Amino acid sequence: GESIMALGLVDEINTLYSLSLSPNTLYDVPTINGLVKLVEAKIAERAASQASQNAAEYNPLVLLQEGSNTELKPLFLVHAAGGGLIQFSGIVKAIGPEYTVYGFESPAVMTQNSIDELADLYLQALLQARPDDDSFLLGGHSFGPAVALAMAHKLQAQGKQVDKLILIDPPGPGKMPPRPESYTQILLHLNDNEVELDSVNMQDLSLEDQIAYFKNKAGIVKWRKRFSIITPEFMHRFKAQMDMMLDYDYPSITVDALYFTATNEMELLNTDMYEAWESIISGKFDLIKVQGNHISMLDEGADNIAGNLTKMLYK
Repeated sequence: GESIMALGLVDEINTLYSLSLSPNTLYDVPTINGLVKLVEAKIAERAASQASQNAAEYNPLVLLQEGSNTELKPLFLVHAAGGGLIQFSGIVKAIGPEYTVYGFESPAVMTQNSIDELADLYLQALLQARPDDDSFLLGGHSFGPAVALAMAHKLQAQGKQVDKLILIDPPGPGKMPPRPESYTQILLHLNDNEVELDSVNMQDLSLEDQIAYFKNKAGIVKWRKRFSIITPEFMHRFKAQMDMMLDYDYPSITVDALYFTATNEMELLNTDMYEAWESIISGKFDLIKVQGNHISMLDEGADNIAGNLTKMLYK
């Protein structure tokens, strides 16, 4: 009877944790404490193996839309802090089917420690995919333009041309947000006052519990629509990439630029952030106002952004 119960316990563990422990496991590990440690070790081993596989398969360059007109130069956009290319979906949809758009996606686990190291990773993927291209259209949103700037410098150093930098409301030197002091502060920034949150209570919770609390307060519909990108892994990347941006020494560059500035202010961000980029760019600098704030402009102003991209980059 005890043997049957033991076999049943092993089966339950295998089912619950998707493992394949042998029926003889309880002979090798006869105590509950030992069994718990074995299960934890097997789960950690599987996670490490999956992470290694994902890293081997990772390519930062993602085709968001293959345009029907191959004579038009592709547009390359770098993600905001934390990663995620869903933010560009509105722009891609609005820009029209003839335009090719790529996005650079963040590594799942950050091993890079600076903007330049991330730029090297993305530039390698870019040149592998487009080895015959001599000129490029680079840009991004928020954090992304800092990486695009570093990539532009490296491309120019190789004798290649950057036709235009596309700057979607990025901070810049002298116009930087404060360094985040906690994950709570980051979550409140991403929330943008859409959901009523108790910030004092959140500070006493773990990151995982803060996200669970945020999700519960938002409700499933709003969470899926606005915040589903937020996971503990996303938050770790967000913090790491914010630190990269704040530590970056923005170099001057000779290039034409198109800056999209949000019409509505947002807490923690400076006003008139475009002035920081005007100070480092030698070249034509076009400023376009887009409805919404730093985050919502990507949805509310997608038609405006896409329309000006096609007008000013391709006409």
